[in-house]
Amino acid sequence: MKTGKKISRRSFLKKTAGSIVAAGLATQLTEILSFGKDEIVVRAAMSMGHFSAIDPHTANEHTGYTVVAAMHNSLVRNPPGGASADPKALEGDLAQKWEHNKDMTEWTFYLRQGVRWQKGFGEFTAEDVEFSIERVKNPKTGSAWSKRFANVDVKVVDKYTVKIKTPSPDPLFLTKVLDWQTGNIACKKAAEKLGEFYPVNPVGTGPFELREYRPGDRAILVPFKDHFRWKKGEVPYTNIDRIEIVLYGDETSADAAVWGGIAHLMQAESGFKPRTELAKAKGINSWKLWPPTPCIVRCNFDIPPLNDIRVRKAIAHALNPKEGAKILGQGTDFALYSNTPYPSKEPFGIYGGLDLDKPIYPYDPDKSRRLLAEAGYAKGLDLGNVYSGPWESWKTLYEIIQDQLSKVGIKFNLNVLEAPSFFKLSRAGSNPLPIYQASRFPDANYYLDEFLHSRNFPGQNMGHFKNDKFDKLVDKAWAETDPGKRVKMLQEAQLIALEEAAGMPLTQMYVMLLGNPRVDLGYPSGDPAKTGIAKTWNQYHKISERIRWRT
Repeated sequence: MKTGKKISRRSFLKKTAGSIVAAGLATQLTEILSFGKDEIVVRAAMSMGHFSAIDPHTANEHTGYTVVAAMHNSLVRNPPGGASADPKALEGDLAQKWEHNKDMTEWTFYLRQGVRWQKGFGEFTAEDVEFSIERVKNPKTGSAWSKRFANVDVKVVDKYTVKIKTPSPDPLFLTKVLDWQTGNIACKKAAEKLGEFYPVNPVGTGPFELREYRPGDRAILVPFKDHFRWKKGEVPYTNIDRIEIVLYGDETSADAAVWGGIAHLMQAESGFKPRTELAKAKGINSWKLWPPTPCIVRCNFDIPPLNDIRVRKAIAHALNPKEGAKILGQGTDFALYSNTPYPSKEPFGIYGGLDLDKPIYPYDPDKSRRLLAEAGYAKGLDLGNVYSGPWESWKTLYEIIQDQLSKVGIKFNLNVLEAPSFFKLSRAGSNPLPIYQASRFPDANYYLDEFLHSRNFPGQNMGHFKNDKFDKLVDKAWAETDPGKRVKMLQEAQLIALEEAAGMPLTQMYVMLLGNPRVDLGYPSGDPAKTGIAKTWNQYHKISERIRWRT
């Protein structure tokens, strides 16, 4: 898909409202029940056409995360619906308790006993923890986060005790073994038996196990009756018979499924105003996902003339975040803007984030044109082909960027790719203007390391930004146990990246979550339909052992 159309708040609102209303009208005759007489099925509608992966260590977008989170456990976890920027808020999952030495270089985890693996693979033990960490580290696995465990040493002390050593103090180590990305525990016996087929047949200890996986259609999950929290009576056994994570290909089709009662859960990254109105009219609950996801615009330092600071500054001065937030949010508070990519003030809440009263490079199209002329592009600049992922908000953001840059004489062709192709091309360094919109654990260290540290190229550092001082500050911050010193390092690193125009802020966006009122997610922190927000950060609808169907 290529696009070169200009976008305004009015045209964007008209476009999204029309498709959403059409989806609602297409299914408003009757509510189609999604389960048979004796079976309760909950469907989550995904707007993508493909799963990037359902492997616990390579899934890298929300369709895969949703499947993985329902199937797996980790050593520690965020309480369902209660994510926080404070590692102290984490609770035990497969680990009953843990301790660390004074220097925070040695972590000992004491594991639950009697936890069973799905598919009859026996009991979970310390060997599975060792295997999982080594599997993340192994380049053959293809985990985008392998460097997180690069120098970690794992030792099995006994069947239910594992000791993990880090080369330097690591006050954030618990956040690397929580219920996401590197923290998911995979089954050693299953992986060894299934070999190359394990990534599409993962085995976990979580409340739901995989019954069937259709890569371009859906993943079907059923309750794992021996899940330890149900078996020990910690929470009541679910009354849901099946959960289906269904790929609808686009948000309009997903809308139709939700408005018609075929699907019961959905996330949306655009069309906030009409979706809010239609959800209210149809009795569908809606709420925000915390924290807002930052969108940063990066210039690829390896593609001339983007290696010229004058050109990067020209792009920064041409961007109008305030206008971008208005267009994306359609007048609602789902899209915000800030002067920095990772602010700490509410409602953003990024620990160690940077707050500035004024942007480093404020919107100034005249100054942008002067910088382009100084760089030798007085007649304009063509960046060629720029690539977006398939998500609606990403496509919209690129259209906003395309329109804003065109006003100072910078143009590009926008090519929309499916997620696997987008990630492969962009991580290899072939995208001139890669944006990225995603939540991470709400600590600036995670964002700065993954998206801007030189060790993550090729990889998530899609702009191939390299600055030795920046890298050293981020590295030192990982190991700093003094909170005040650590925050200062992180903020200094952010200033470097901003001054180099390596990661320019555009918008901060809440993902909209929609849910049928009969689906009870069971969050201990409260029903998000009533609180208006779910603190599940990157896990969208966190499907846990507490999910039930309200009868």
